[in-house]
Amino acid sequence: MYEEFLPEEMEIVYSSATTGKKVLKLLNKTQLIFIYSNSEIIEPKQNEWENFWENLEKIGIWDLEENYERCIMIDGYFWEINISHQNQSIHSRGNNIDPTLYVGTELVSILDEFLDAIYDLTGKMMDK
Repeated sequence: MYEEFLPEEMEIVYSSATTGKKVLKLLNKTQLIFIYSNSEIIEPKQNEWENFWENLEKIGIWDLEENYERCIMIDGYFWEINISHQNQSIHSRGNNIDPTLYVGTELVSILDEFLDAIYDLTGKMMDK
């Protein structure tokens, strides 16, 4: 039953001038590898995966566009999300811009919400 909560594909990249490049990707069926200054293996529990998928549904991650681009020459950042889970997949990337949506009258960064979900799943900060 635990297998239904595991992704088939998962690779997240976040790179900036201040943090450097961080990568989180599926290592095998149950483990993730976080690569930054060294590598660390992470094995989320079933309830952490359940919460992660619920959070992704809430923020509408599956509806992101393929590319988000804004040209900034100094101190820019790059992100990429590749996830497949059950019958859904997302392949999205961006330079110097976050996908956003309005929740009521507030403009919310989907990328920030996604990175918070990654932190909840792994305990790792991708953007700091």
